[in-house]
Amino acid sequence: METRKVDLRAILGDLRAELLQAEKRAFKLRSAIQNISDVIGDSPYGDADLTQGDLMGLLSKSANPDEHEDRPTMIEVAYRFLLDAGRPMHINQIVEAVRQAGFGNGNPKKVRLSLVGSMDRKWKRGESFVKVAPATYTVRRFMEGGS
Repeated sequence: METRKVDLRAILGDLRAELLQAEKRAFKLRSAIQNISDVIGDSPYGDADLTQGDLMGLLSKSANPDEHEDRPTMIEVAYRFLLDAGRPMHINQIVEAVRQAGFGNGNPKKVRLSLVGSMDRKWKRGESFVKVAPATYTVRRFMEGGS
């Protein structure tokens, strides 16, 4: 029985790692879609043709320059969670999503403190997040009329 638990834990670890990779890919795709949408919507040339090089540059451009190669950061997971939610969420819900993604397994208070600090800093700088109520955040582009 104990051997089976060890095997299942290994499988669970592999699945979590695979999910993180999929989340990272989804985050990059959302960033690319937003970047291309911004170019098309803000282009003074209207429907100007983008070259292959322009497209590749936009696809490689990350919405968060601090992104790590192996997995998304806590703040990236929080951003994706809020994007998927499509509405403001309380920090406790964001912390739970980040913990499910494999961060802060031992101490949820540390995850909460780290996220609140990072999200408040980005909110005050006018980046990524908006604090809409105490301990409640959303994605800035939702507040600016973006989809």
